[in-house]
Amino acid sequence: YVAGLKEEDEVTEEIDASVFGSLYHKTMELIYKDFKNEEITAAIIDKISLGHNIKKHMDQAFREEFLKNDNPGITVKPEGRNIIIYEIINKMVLRTLLNDRSATPFIFQDTEQNIDDVFIETDSSGKIHMGGKIDRLDIREGKLHVLDYKTGKVSLSFPSLEYVFDRDAWGSQENLKGVFQTFMYSWLYSKKFNQTNFITPGIYLT
Repeated sequence: YVAGLKEEDEVTEEIDASVFGSLYHKTMELIYKDFKNEEITAAIIDKISLGHNIKKHMDQAFREEFLKNDNPGITVKPEGRNIIIYEIINKMVLRTLLNDRSATPFIFQDTEQNIDDVFIETDSSGKIHMGGKIDRLDIREGKLHVLDYKTGKVSLSFPSLEYVFDRDAWGSQENLKGVFQTFMYSWLYSKKFNQTNFITPGIYLT
């Protein structure tokens, strides 16, 4: 990861858990990427939610994330267990859009934004960076919302901010990585862009 190396793309017959999340993330990215810095209204959400629009973006996501081929001429035709997964992702996308509709109007600022900043400068003039990729940035009622999509089990309740940063205290039944991640991304964003306005970290549970 540090060297910037990646595993070779591999095409598998069935969709595993990691690819499942990637398919949902990619579909949402494709749906909203043409609306960068635009105000999203209920009418826009209704237009996006039409079946053929979602299918077009889902098929592209399947080509890129599952088939590892972004050629639009390739027909996506899930088979076997993947048919069920395709339908589940479709329902998750629709549920997300329904939730977005209830929050309109809002400004969709960006999607899949890389965030990176110096975390520590060592005595030997070395620098340790911390970063990641923010799934989504919205502006709602003048406040910036740093949002993260989650398709797995996530805990949202915690007694204090310090508790979130104490992984040993979580116990075997909790998974606060998502909460930690959104706090970290919000802090990095405010630090890098000198964001002094109020930032709201949030998690989309699908």
